[in-house]
Amino acid sequence: SEMCIRDSKESSYWSGKLSAGLNFRTGNTEQTEYNAKANFKRRTPINRINFDYLGNFSESDDVTIADNQRLNVAWNRFLSQRFYLTPVNGEYYRDPFQNIAGRWTIGVGAGYTVVDTGRVEWDVSAGLGYQKTQFDDVTQGESTSANTPALTVGTFYDNEITGWMDFFFKYNFNIVNEESGTYTHHLDTGFEFEFFGDFDFDVSLVWDRTQDPRENSDGTVPEQDDFRMIFGLGYSF
Repeated sequence: SEMCIRDSKESSYWSGKLSAGLNFRTGNTEQTEYNAKANFKRRTPINRINFDYLGNFSESDDVTIADNQRLNVAWNRFLSQRFYLTPVNGEYYRDPFQNIAGRWTIGVGAGYTVVDTGRVEWDVSAGLGYQKTQFDDVTQGESTSANTPALTVGTFYDNEITGWMDFFFKYNFNIVNEESGTYTHHLDTGFEFEFFGDFDFDVSLVWDRTQDPRENSDGTVPEQDDFRMIFGLGYSF
């Protein structure tokens, strides 16, 4: 039927991956760690819409020691086979341990597909935007929020090295005012190993950095860098 044809055509535009990891330790120390990653992409010859999510949570002896969430949404409109505009992109980020209760970034930009062979994909992009940060815990008299224009630059690289192993590298940074951290970046890189059918075993390194973190109310300053190793089982479609 016509409806079935339309449904079949629409599903061909979509691809995605879901992955999750869990580590539980008991004995002298009880610790629970879990993480989740998700990517959904809709691609037509003219438009590409991309959704990315990364979340981590860790608890030790009933005390939360990590809790961060990152969500990205972007719409790319291709003007040629390789060059595209980004009419809108947005990011939400939360990490109380970096003194960030919530950070919202929205902007516009452009990008270029350097390589797209089916086996190797490499994109670079840049844009301008607006960022608002709500801080989790500040000293008395300090503002609980900050607003700033933002210059954003990013790149994404994916290489199917063999039929059973992929390498990926995703990096973006923001230049903002000093009140908002001066410079922030997010790096997510690693390998995906084919496990069974559409299932993969994933190993990745995540590095988040804030050049000038906001001081907590007790006078301590969060570390500039956060590193995480993530192991998970993923499903692609």
